[in-house]
Amino acid sequence: MINKFSNIASHRDRITQVFGKTQAAIALALFALVLPACTGTDSDSAGREAGTTTSEVADRSNSNLIGKTVTISGDIQRQVSPQAFTIQSDEFVDGQEVLVVNANKVPIVEETLTRVTGTVRDLTIVDVEKEYGFDLDPGLEAEIREQPVIVATQVALNPNLEKITENPVPFLGRTVAIEGDVERVISPTAFMVDNNEVLGDDDILIVSAAPAKNITEGSRVQVTGNVRKLTTRDLEREFNLGPAKEYEVYVQKQPAIVAERTQVVGQ
Repeated sequence: MINKFSNIASHRDRITQVFGKTQAAIALALFALVLPACTGTDSDSAGREAGTTTSEVADRSNSNLIGKTVTISGDIQRQVSPQAFTIQSDEFVDGQEVLVVNANKVPIVEETLTRVTGTVRDLTIVDVEKEYGFDLDPGLEAEIREQPVIVATQVALNPNLEKITENPVPFLGRTVAIEGDVERVISPTAFMVDNNEVLGDDDILIVSAAPAKNITEGSRVQVTGNVRKLTTRDLEREFNLGPAKEYEVYVQKQPAIVAERTQVVGQ
Protein backbone atom coordinates (compact mmCIF):
# COMPACT_ATOMS: atom_id res chain seq x y z
CA MET A 1 0.00 0.00 0.00
CA ILE A 2 2.88 2.37 0.80
CA ASN A 3 4.35 1.69 -2.63
CA LYS A 4 1.02 2.51 -4.25
CA PHE A 5 0.79 5.91 -2.57
CA SER A 6 4.46 6.58 -3.39
CA ASN A 7 3.68 5.97 -7.07
CA ILE A 8 0.77 8.40 -6.90
CA ALA A 9 2.97 11.03 -5.24
CA SER A 10 5.57 10.55 -7.95
CA HIS A 11 2.92 11.12 -10.64
CA ARG A 12 1.81 14.27 -8.81
CA ASP A 13 5.33 15.73 -8.76
CA ARG A 14 5.92 15.05 -12.46
CA ILE A 15 2.57 16.54 -13.43
CA THR A 16 3.28 19.69 -11.40
CA GLN A 17 6.67 20.14 -13.06
CA VAL A 18 5.21 19.85 -16.55
CA PHE A 19 1.93 21.74 -16.26
CA GLY A 20 2.27 24.11 -13.32
CA LYS A 21 0.05 24.18 -10.24
CA THR A 22 -3.30 25.07 -11.82
CA GLN A 23 -3.11 22.61 -14.69
CA ALA A 24 -1.66 19.98 -12.35
CA ALA A 25 -4.68 20.22 -10.08
CA ILE A 26 -6.96 19.50 -13.05
CA ALA A 27 -4.75 16.64 -14.26
CA LEU A 28 -4.62 15.06 -10.81
CA ALA A 29 -8.41 15.23 -10.51
CA LEU A 30 -8.70 13.34 -13.80
CA PHE A 31 -6.05 10.87 -12.62
CA ALA A 32 -8.09 10.17 -9.48
CA LEU A 33 -11.10 9.32 -11.65
CA VAL A 34 -9.11 7.02 -13.93
CA LEU A 35 -7.22 5.19 -11.17
CA PRO A 36 -10.16 3.10 -9.83
CA ALA A 37 -11.01 1.98 -13.36
CA CYS A 38 -7.45 0.74 -13.84
CA THR A 39 -7.51 -1.36 -10.68
CA GLY A 40 -10.72 -3.18 -11.65
CA THR A 41 -13.76 -3.92 -9.50
CA ASP A 42 -15.32 -7.04 -11.03
CA SER A 43 -15.44 -10.32 -9.12
CA ASP A 44 -12.51 -11.68 -11.09
CA SER A 45 -10.17 -9.03 -9.70
CA ALA A 46 -11.73 -7.87 -6.44
CA GLY A 47 -9.66 -10.32 -4.42
CA ARG A 48 -6.41 -8.56 -5.38
CA GLU A 49 -6.89 -5.81 -2.79
CA ALA A 50 -8.34 -7.95 0.00
CA GLY A 51 -6.52 -9.99 2.63
CA THR A 52 -2.85 -10.89 2.45
CA THR A 53 -0.83 -10.16 -0.69
CA THR A 54 2.02 -12.17 -2.17
CA SER A 55 4.39 -9.24 -1.61
CA GLU A 56 3.60 -9.34 2.11
CA VAL A 57 4.34 -13.07 2.21
CA ALA A 58 7.57 -12.63 0.22
CA ASP A 59 8.79 -9.84 2.52
CA ARG A 60 10.93 -11.48 5.21
CA SER A 61 10.34 -8.54 7.54
CA ASN A 62 6.80 -9.91 7.96
CA SER A 63 8.07 -12.82 10.06
CA ASN A 64 4.78 -12.82 11.99
CA LEU A 65 3.18 -14.55 8.98
CA ILE A 66 5.36 -17.67 9.33
CA GLY A 67 3.17 -20.51 10.56
CA LYS A 68 -0.03 -18.53 9.97
CA THR A 69 -2.87 -19.46 7.62
CA VAL A 70 -3.44 -16.91 4.87
CA THR A 71 -5.82 -16.55 1.94
CA ILE A 72 -4.52 -14.95 -1.25
CA SER A 73 -6.27 -14.25 -4.54
CA GLY A 74 -4.14 -13.73 -7.61
CA ASP A 75 -3.10 -14.84 -11.06
CA ILE A 76 -1.01 -17.96 -11.53
CA GLN A 77 2.24 -16.86 -13.15
CA ARG A 78 4.11 -20.13 -13.69
CA GLN A 79 3.10 -23.78 -13.47
CA VAL A 80 6.11 -25.50 -11.88
CA SER A 81 4.61 -28.99 -11.63
CA PRO A 82 1.13 -30.53 -11.27
CA GLN A 83 1.45 -29.73 -7.55
CA ALA A 84 3.21 -26.37 -7.58
CA PHE A 85 2.89 -22.93 -9.12
CA THR A 86 3.78 -19.32 -8.46
CA ILE A 87 1.07 -16.75 -7.79
CA GLN A 88 1.08 -12.95 -7.83
CA SER A 89 -1.73 -11.01 -6.19
CA ASP A 90 -0.85 -7.34 -6.57
CA GLU A 91 0.09 -6.56 -10.16
CA PHE A 92 -0.72 -2.85 -9.82
CA VAL A 93 2.30 -2.28 -7.58
CA ASP A 94 4.55 -4.81 -9.33
CA GLY A 95 4.01 -7.42 -6.65
CA GLN A 96 6.27 -10.39 -6.11
CA GLU A 97 5.55 -13.99 -6.99
CA VAL A 98 5.28 -16.59 -4.25
CA LEU A 99 5.68 -20.35 -4.64
CA VAL A 100 2.60 -22.41 -3.70
CA VAL A 101 2.84 -26.17 -3.18
CA ASN A 102 -0.04 -28.56 -2.70
CA ALA A 103 -0.30 -32.26 -1.89
CA ASN A 104 -2.87 -32.71 -4.67
CA LYS A 105 -2.88 -31.82 -8.35
CA VAL A 106 -3.53 -28.11 -8.76
CA PRO A 107 -6.46 -26.98 -10.97
CA ILE A 108 -5.26 -24.54 -13.62
CA VAL A 109 -7.44 -22.53 -16.00
CA GLU A 110 -5.65 -19.81 -17.93
CA GLU A 111 -6.60 -16.17 -17.30
CA THR A 112 -8.68 -17.08 -14.26
CA LEU A 113 -8.14 -15.66 -10.81
CA THR A 114 -7.21 -18.32 -8.25
CA ARG A 115 -7.75 -18.25 -4.48
CA VAL A 116 -5.26 -20.06 -2.27
CA THR A 117 -5.62 -20.83 1.42
CA GLY A 118 -2.62 -22.32 3.17
CA THR A 119 0.13 -22.04 5.75
CA VAL A 120 3.16 -19.78 5.28
CA ARG A 121 6.26 -21.89 5.89
CA ASP A 122 9.95 -21.02 5.98
CA LEU A 123 11.20 -23.90 3.84
CA THR A 124 14.39 -24.13 1.82
CA ILE A 125 14.12 -24.83 -1.90
CA VAL A 126 15.89 -28.16 -1.33
CA ASP A 127 13.25 -29.14 1.24
CA VAL A 128 10.41 -28.21 -1.11
CA GLU A 129 11.88 -30.05 -4.10
CA LYS A 130 12.54 -33.17 -2.03
CA GLU A 131 9.14 -33.22 -0.31
CA TYR A 132 7.05 -32.51 -3.41
CA GLY A 133 9.18 -34.20 -6.07
CA PHE A 134 10.07 -31.52 -8.61
CA ASP A 135 13.05 -29.42 -9.69
CA LEU A 136 12.69 -25.67 -9.96
CA ASP A 137 14.00 -23.81 -12.98
CA PRO A 138 17.33 -22.22 -11.93
CA GLY A 139 16.09 -18.76 -12.87
CA LEU A 140 12.95 -19.08 -10.75
CA GLU A 141 14.93 -20.64 -7.91
CA ALA A 142 17.22 -17.61 -7.84
CA GLU A 143 14.20 -15.28 -7.64
CA ILE A 144 12.43 -16.99 -4.74
CA ARG A 145 15.28 -18.68 -2.85
CA GLU A 146 14.98 -16.39 0.17
CA GLN A 147 11.18 -16.29 0.28
CA PRO A 148 8.73 -18.26 2.41
CA VAL A 149 6.45 -20.80 0.69
CA ILE A 150 2.68 -21.27 0.97
CA VAL A 151 1.69 -24.88 1.64
CA ALA A 152 -1.88 -24.92 0.35
CA THR A 153 -4.80 -26.60 2.06
CA GLN A 154 -7.24 -25.36 -0.59
CA VAL A 155 -6.79 -24.09 -4.13
CA ALA A 156 -9.98 -22.76 -5.70
CA LEU A 157 -10.50 -21.16 -9.07
CA ASN A 158 -12.10 -17.75 -8.58
CA PRO A 159 -13.83 -16.94 -11.90
CA ASN A 160 -16.65 -14.63 -12.86
CA LEU A 161 -19.92 -16.54 -13.21
CA GLU A 162 -20.09 -15.92 -16.95
CA LYS A 163 -16.78 -17.73 -17.43
CA ILE A 164 -18.36 -20.88 -16.02
CA THR A 165 -21.66 -20.54 -17.88
CA GLU A 166 -20.14 -19.57 -21.24
CA ASN A 167 -17.46 -22.28 -21.25
CA PRO A 168 -18.07 -24.79 -18.43
CA VAL A 169 -15.78 -27.59 -19.66
CA PRO A 170 -12.50 -26.31 -18.10
CA PHE A 171 -14.23 -26.00 -14.71
CA LEU A 172 -16.03 -29.35 -14.53
CA GLY A 173 -14.88 -31.41 -11.57
CA ARG A 174 -12.92 -28.51 -10.10
CA THR A 175 -13.33 -26.40 -6.99
CA VAL A 176 -14.37 -22.80 -7.58
CA ALA A 177 -15.10 -19.83 -5.35
CA ILE A 178 -17.75 -17.48 -6.74
CA GLU A 179 -19.76 -14.50 -5.55
CA GLY A 180 -23.18 -13.36 -6.70
CA ASP A 181 -26.74 -12.44 -5.79
CA VAL A 182 -29.40 -15.01 -4.92
CA GLU A 183 -31.99 -14.67 -7.67
CA ARG A 184 -34.30 -17.48 -6.61
CA VAL A 185 -34.56 -19.88 -3.67
CA ILE A 186 -35.78 -23.28 -4.90
CA SER A 187 -35.51 -25.23 -1.64
CA PRO A 188 -33.50 -25.15 1.61
CA THR A 189 -30.70 -26.95 -0.26
CA ALA A 190 -30.90 -25.25 -3.66
CA PHE A 191 -30.90 -21.71 -5.02
CA MET A 192 -29.97 -19.75 -8.13
CA VAL A 193 -27.13 -17.21 -8.16
CA ASP A 194 -26.73 -14.43 -10.70
CA ASN A 195 -23.88 -11.99 -11.30
CA ASN A 196 -25.64 -8.68 -11.84
CA GLU A 197 -22.39 -6.95 -12.78
CA VAL A 198 -22.64 -8.13 -16.37
CA LEU A 199 -25.34 -8.56 -18.98
CA GLY A 200 -26.18 -12.05 -20.12
CA ASP A 201 -27.65 -15.38 -19.10
CA ASP A 202 -25.23 -16.34 -16.35
CA ASP A 203 -27.55 -17.81 -13.69
CA ILE A 204 -26.11 -20.89 -12.04
CA LEU A 205 -27.69 -23.47 -9.73
CA ILE A 206 -26.16 -23.95 -6.27
CA VAL A 207 -26.98 -27.15 -4.37
CA SER A 208 -25.75 -28.56 -1.07
CA ALA A 209 -26.33 -31.62 1.07
CA ALA A 210 -27.19 -29.48 4.10
CA PRO A 211 -29.53 -26.46 4.10
CA ALA A 212 -27.82 -23.12 3.55
CA LYS A 213 -28.37 -20.67 6.42
CA ASN A 214 -30.01 -17.24 6.06
CA ILE A 215 -30.38 -17.48 2.27
CA THR A 216 -33.08 -15.21 0.88
CA GLU A 217 -33.73 -13.72 -2.54
CA GLY A 218 -31.44 -10.73 -3.01
CA SER A 219 -28.77 -11.98 -0.61
CA ARG A 220 -25.16 -11.51 -1.70
CA VAL A 221 -23.34 -14.81 -1.19
CA GLN A 222 -19.89 -16.30 -1.52
CA VAL A 223 -19.92 -19.98 -2.49
CA THR A 224 -17.06 -22.48 -2.61
CA GLY A 225 -17.82 -25.80 -4.23
CA ASN A 226 -17.34 -28.29 -7.04
CA VAL A 227 -18.64 -27.66 -10.58
CA ARG A 228 -20.67 -30.64 -11.82
CA LYS A 229 -22.97 -31.45 -14.70
CA LEU A 230 -26.03 -32.85 -12.93
CA THR A 231 -29.19 -34.48 -14.21
CA THR A 232 -32.62 -33.98 -12.69
CA ARG A 233 -32.34 -37.52 -11.32
CA ASP A 234 -29.06 -36.62 -9.59
CA LEU A 235 -30.71 -33.60 -7.98
CA GLU A 236 -33.72 -35.57 -6.78
CA ARG A 237 -31.64 -38.44 -5.41
CA GLU A 238 -28.64 -36.60 -3.91
CA PHE A 239 -30.21 -33.31 -2.84
CA ASN A 240 -33.86 -34.23 -2.17
CA LEU A 241 -35.24 -31.74 -4.67
CA GLY A 242 -38.89 -31.93 -5.65
CA PRO A 243 -40.56 -31.95 -9.09
CA ALA A 244 -38.10 -31.55 -11.94
CA LYS A 245 -40.07 -28.71 -13.52
CA GLU A 246 -38.79 -26.41 -10.75
CA TYR A 247 -35.18 -26.59 -11.89
CA GLU A 248 -34.80 -28.68 -15.04
CA VAL A 249 -34.56 -25.56 -17.24
CA TYR A 250 -31.33 -24.65 -15.42
CA VAL A 251 -29.59 -28.02 -15.47
CA GLN A 252 -30.35 -28.50 -19.16
CA LYS A 253 -28.35 -25.37 -20.01
CA GLN A 254 -25.68 -25.08 -17.33
CA PRO A 255 -23.65 -27.06 -14.82
CA ALA A 256 -24.33 -26.67 -11.11
CA ILE A 257 -22.04 -25.92 -8.18
CA VAL A 258 -22.19 -28.44 -5.34
CA ALA A 259 -21.45 -26.16 -2.40
CA GLU A 260 -18.96 -27.04 0.32
CA ARG A 261 -19.29 -23.63 1.96
CA THR A 262 -21.83 -20.83 1.56
CA GLN A 263 -21.56 -17.47 3.29
CA VAL A 264 -23.98 -14.54 3.16
CA VAL A 265 -21.94 -11.35 2.73
CA GLY A 266 -24.76 -8.86 2.15
CA GLN A 267 -28.52 -8.45 1.97
